[in-house]
Amino acid sequence: DLEVDSEGTRLGAGDRIIVAPDLPCGKCYFCRGSFPYYYCEALNDYGNSLTCDDPPHLFGGWAEYIYLLPGARFFRVPDEISTEVAVLTEEMGVTHGLDTARSIAAQRGGDVFSETVLVMGVGPLGMCHCIKAQAIGAGALIAMDTSVPRLEAAANLLGASLTLDAGRLSRLARRQAVEEVTGGRGADVVVDCTGSMGALGEAVELVRQGGVVVEAGAFVDLGAGEHFRPAIVCSKEVAILGVGGERSEHYSGALRLL
Repeated sequence: DLEVDSEGTRLGAGDRIIVAPDLPCGKCYFCRGSFPYYYCEALNDYGNSLTCDDPPHLFGGWAEYIYLLPGARFFRVPDEISTEVAVLTEEMGVTHGLDTARSIAAQRGGDVFSETVLVMGVGPLGMCHCIKAQAIGAGALIAMDTSVPRLEAAANLLGASLTLDAGRLSRLARRQAVEEVTGGRGADVVVDCTGSMGALGEAVELVRQGGVVVEAGAFVDLGAGEHFRPAIVCSKEVAILGVGGERSEHYSGALRLL
């Protein structure tokens, strides 16, 4: 029987655990080089590459039981965290792009803390980014979505000082609104959680000179997005940071934050 989780926390019958979805091989270049575990060249993933078609047919997430293969990483859920909140652990772990964005900004001058963070798309992943931005001390939070209830939640529950209804406001109007509250500069960090093909181009437009765009929503290839001029990336010296998943070492921190 498994007696401890991946951090050495003792487990008992009835304990709830969070399972990291990716299963690295532990042998390839990226595994041996201490890269994020989802860089693995022979990566398996519960519910994706590992499915209920494979013996013992217990690899899906929406099931009463799941079979964990050797090397799986899992973490005990503290008693004070409800199950409804604990299910967001993996998505909260994906917000490490905000930490990297801050480290990039520190190399370029200006204030590192109290930055303006714009989150495009405030579904579950976007809301986790809003929470993380507030937790690390963002100075202002802007939320953009086409869903009015989500925007209301971002304002009333997550502390967004400005919400932008992308279903009502034109692209030009959205940019003008962001510039108005940032002294004409644009947001310091823009996080795209929309999964929309055309969002990256707008994110580059909305970020300030020398700012950082975190692309966290394009996990599925939906094809080519609408055209945007790559020259703006150079002229504004924008850093575009792709986030491919959560880091396994961030699970415990994400649980504490939740």
